[in-house]
Amino acid sequence: MTNEEKLMALLKQNNDVIKAGTVKSHGIPSALLSQLVRQKKLFKQARGIYANGSGAYDEFFAFQSRHPKCVYSYSTALYLLQLSETIPEIYEITVPQGFHVPKDTSDLKMIFHYEDKKTYSLGIISIRSPQGQIIRLYDPEKCVCDLVKKRNAFDSEAFGKALRGYAKRKDKNLKHLYAYAKVMGIEKAVQQIMEIIQE
Repeated sequence: MTNEEKLMALLKQNNDVIKAGTVKSHGIPSALLSQLVRQKKLFKQARGIYANGSGAYDEFFAFQSRHPKCVYSYSTALYLLQLSETIPEIYEITVPQGFHVPKDTSDLKMIFHYEDKKTYSLGIISIRSPQGQIIRLYDPEKCVCDLVKKRNAFDSEAFGKALRGYAKRKDKNLKHLYAYAKVMGIEKAVQQIMEIIQE
């Protein structure tokens, strides 16, 4: 199998989009990417991200590929977890304290939330984006804790809808929910709200 055939096989496995780092990790020369772009067999979507003609541009994936410490959270995570029907116009992202906001975000509307190392690392999961690429965000339990902690920042209707949606989920993990709440210092508030919405 030639390097080009290997690369095309990798593309197929990754929903027609691939990162330069993935190509390199499979022993394929990165110069091949530039060659295939010149031949119009591949298209450069963003720095280090390539696709064939079928690969839809995935803003969630493209941004996070460049900035892996950025974790989708709050309203953005709620949408990706199907706990909100509102397509986010502004991406909400959580980063560790001391993180320097990337310079390449000027064309994107974003809100950055800063957390200490202990709470930043709670509940990070990987799922497929609407375009099929792997992205990182907070699990439903961390999202519920974030909602409760910053309750006044959310519309009451959206707040209630997200929590009721969580309560109905078959895959909810109350053990994780209360463990996160304890670390975040909101255990009592989370217990009270869960008692109300589960009645």
